[in-house]
Amino acid sequence: MIRPLDVEGLPSGLWNVDPNCQFEPGQILGLVSFGGEVLMSRSDGTTIMPYGIADDVKTTVYTKPSVNERVFVKPPTQIIGQDYSGNPVLVAPHSTELKASSIVSASFKSDVDLSLHPINGTVEFPTGTALNYDSQGNGVYDSIVAIVSYSYEIAGVPGDDTTRGSGKVTVWNRRGEYIVDQFDTLATYPLNGPLYCCDGKFTTNPPCENAPVLGMVTGPPSTLTATLQLLWF
Repeated sequence: MIRPLDVEGLPSGLWNVDPNCQFEPGQILGLVSFGGEVLMSRSDGTTIMPYGIADDVKTTVYTKPSVNERVFVKPPTQIIGQDYSGNPVLVAPHSTELKASSIVSASFKSDVDLSLHPINGTVEFPTGTALNYDSQGNGVYDSIVAIVSYSYEIAGVPGDDTTRGSGKVTVWNRRGEYIVDQFDTLATYPLNGPLYCCDGKFTTNPPCENAPVLGMVTGPPSTLTATLQLLWF
């Protein structure tokens, strides 16, 4: 998804598209040369330098991010024990479901060590996981809270190719503010932080030492919106 907010002019026009690449609106594209022809392909941030933001779609599946999702579990008392210091821990694994299924494994991040089952969208807290939350307010930890972020495939929505008829793609590269939902869920997004490209998505983690800065964060992703607002340079 891409939503131009305050942009200097219209998209840069139609470019011939790389027939072998896939991308979604809001991902970053770059120019490649193939057989003497200049094509637009998904940028990796290094070898295919970023040129602009895709306004078309060419994919077999749509994805969306979930940011800072709160995972709460209150394990049954029979699987709660103590570690050597007397702190409450799990003495057997305990599983729960995320809000979404069909998780993109490489996009998953958690502040608590756990195992992800990406297809059905469940996570498993292993034996020995420390309880870290007091749900009763009595000063005793009886639950676990984990904060996770990830991207997931949208079930029941088939992919599309708006470049099929023309073989061309529309790209935004004008300076301005945009909202996108295609960003690296493994990164953090401080306000005014510099933005780079990694595998077609925005990120604050530079893919290499000399990676170009594309813009800056003007609206960090949140649990409620799961979108990134940015100023494209």
